[in-house]
Amino acid sequence: MQNRMNVPQEYEPVLPGKIQEHIAKKKAEAASEGQTIWYQCVDMPNFYAKDGHKSYKQEDVSAVDVVLNNPENEGALMVTFEDNRLFKIQDGTMLPCK
Repeated sequence: MQNRMNVPQEYEPVLPGKIQEHIAKKKAEAASEGQTIWYQCVDMPNFYAKDGHKSYKQEDVSAVDVVLNNPENEGALMVTFEDNRLFKIQDGTMLPCK
């Protein structure tokens, strides 16, 4: 099924090699620590998903305020879509990682 802009609902972004390597590295680090990573949705910036950059119409997607206010997400990482910036959830806010 496609939306009115002829974009399939399940969209897999094509990211440059450096970005894919960086994300794979962060996934491996998080998996070894048992840490959750939330990824910004490709078509709605205020929605996040756990299993990579998705469309906000797909399953297992949550609004950013729900993600930030859930105490289980304390210390989880958040990755933006456009520039792949990395944030850490602390006290219900997104703090930039260095």
